[in-house]
Amino acid sequence: MKQKKWALMVLATALALQSHVAAVDFSDFPSDWSAAPLTRAVEDGLLTGTGGKINGNGKLTRAEMATIVNRAFGASAMASLDAYTDVPDQAWYYTEMAKAVQMGTFQGSGNQLFPDAEITREQAFTVLARAFLMPAGNPAHLNAFSDGDRVSPWAQSSVAALVEGGYIHGADGKLNPRSGITRAEFAQVMCNLVGMYVSMPETVTQAEAGNLMVRTAGATLRDLTVDGDLVLGDGLGAGEITLEQVKVQGRLLVRGGGEESIYLTGVEVADGVVLTNANTPTRIVTKDSSLGPVEVHSALIVEGDMDEVHVAGTASITVRSGKVRALHIAEAASDVQITVEKGAQVDHLTVNGPSARVDGKGTVKTVQANADNLAVATPNTKVVVSKDVVGVTVGGKQISAGQTVQTTASGSVSGGNSGNAGSGSSSHPGDTGTTETTQYCTARMIDLSYAQYVVLTFAEGSTVTDYTVAIDGTAVDEAALRKVDHSGRIVKWEPENGWKLNESHTITVTRRTDGKQQTLVVHPLGQAKGGQDA
Repeated sequence: MKQKKWALMVLATALALQSHVAAVDFSDFPSDWSAAPLTRAVEDGLLTGTGGKINGNGKLTRAEMATIVNRAFGASAMASLDAYTDVPDQAWYYTEMAKAVQMGTFQGSGNQLFPDAEITREQAFTVLARAFLMPAGNPAHLNAFSDGDRVSPWAQSSVAALVEGGYIHGADGKLNPRSGITRAEFAQVMCNLVGMYVSMPETVTQAEAGNLMVRTAGATLRDLTVDGDLVLGDGLGAGEITLEQVKVQGRLLVRGGGEESIYLTGVEVADGVVLTNANTPTRIVTKDSSLGPVEVHSALIVEGDMDEVHVAGTASITVRSGKVRALHIAEAASDVQITVEKGAQVDHLTVNGPSARVDGKGTVKTVQANADNLAVATPNTKVVVSKDVVGVTVGGKQISAGQTVQTTASGSVSGGNSGNAGSGSSSHPGDTGTTETTQYCTARMIDLSYAQYVVLTFAEGSTVTDYTVAIDGTAVDEAALRKVDHSGRIVKWEPENGWKLNESHTITVTRRTDGKQQTLVVHPLGQAKGGQDA
């Protein structure tokens, strides 16, 4: 206990000295609640002050906020500002606005970025949600504030995301979304968002509480646990970073790093990886790591094993070595290029976005074509084309909707089996008119009054990853099928807009390996089942 008390005294003294250093550097340094966040903002290199003053109560302009966010992430790459008319090239903020546009944090309106305008709180929160790659929040969380209904529709999901994350709390029960934000208030939000910065090419073995930001290349993180998100910032540039025996209890956010690589050895990520690198393709090398779903918005080079890769936007994916168990192209992702090099493997590729191209000398076991204008040229690949899908070419040969084909070792088509996809049954040689009903899973509707969902239970020895699922003819992304049990044999799907409990719904389950299907009808609660699963 004496040692602990002594340690606390030393820490308190250190904090007091730090505050004193910050205070003597600025003639207007405050002594109220804002002293702590302003001190940290100065120490972290976010605020430098002007004319010997920190101006904690001053309202931020859009250009000033862009500058602070750029510093936080170590951004240096710049976009062209030729499309904007209100950023003079001689203005002090020209390079900072160019960095912000390149980061994707500032977008402006029309052909203007409004750099001199005071930034509102909801605008500031939207910028931060973009910078930290936050998923859309539930606007219902804004109801906890008396002025939550004053948040502009375009900002609701971003503001809600910061509320859900515990990063903003409002004041006196209000968010004041359309008011300006002071430098001190913004410093406090940044303190909430980032617990520790790594700004030197050093080896780090301890992490402070909260999210961890790495904003320089050449660092090594070893034998530590991050109790929030780990952010690899824009400051990595095209450089490298090494993670060894690191546990991330949140997400791994990749905004920087190039072909020099992000090396992950013995890394565990609880909530998956998000890649959005606006500058260069990112090479990720994995060994003995468990990353969860990898969500890709920019070019990715894979060396090593990954369980799930979800391509969310137009990007190129190159698998140089190792195995990707399941690769999904989202409906919104068009013109995606997938290259699997010799010796590498993709077990299952699901294509829901148009105009994808799949090539290389590596192995792609099966491709489920759910979108038009797909081209496949890999060897020994089974391609299953869904009904109503057109423009699919395999090995240079046009393939009709509903057809299943297999490429040869040279990548050409060895033959087709028209009608397998979507048949709901399988025929065998010698059966002469008989069919075998496939039974891959059962489905039931659950209504808890406050929540409704469908539960799918797959056969023993199989999991959701062995199948694709469509509900009422619309493909369901695997990420939307939430696991109920650890193995993934039992999953649930929560209704989307337009779902009606008083109607029957059709569920189509397709086995990835051969394209065979089972169609089930789930009926409203309390009604007897009619018909037969086929």
